[in-house]
Amino acid sequence: MTAATVPTVILRLLAHARTGDKGRTLTVAVVARHAADYPTLRDHLTPAVVREHLKARVTGAVRRYEMPSTATLLFLCERDPTDTVTTSLHRDRHGKTLSGDLLDLPVPLTQTDRNQHSEAP
Repeated sequence: MTAATVPTVILRLLAHARTGDKGRTLTVAVVARHAADYPTLRDHLTPAVVREHLKARVTGAVRRYEMPSTATLLFLCERDPTDTVTTSLHRDRHGKTLSGDLLDLPVPLTQTDRNQHSEAP
């Protein structure tokens, strides 16, 4: 199967997310809707993938922390020094909408993932 034919699903079907900020650091928590989906999220949501998807607001490093006991991935994303709550010219100065932006990310599904989702009620 080539990369072009790998089925995908948008992240919001597998997880929900919350965003916060502190200065020029944005935090994005991605929580699997079902613990069984956590390995798929962990394998696909790398710091590089998150940084590329949020590149309009995330210009610096992205660090990921794994919390398997709660099926959560926490990302700390660095913004431009001029993109803070008090200095940003963006409409969403706190970056709260970034969780919604990230949830639009396509996630490739493995055969195991597809089997699991086809058996869901």
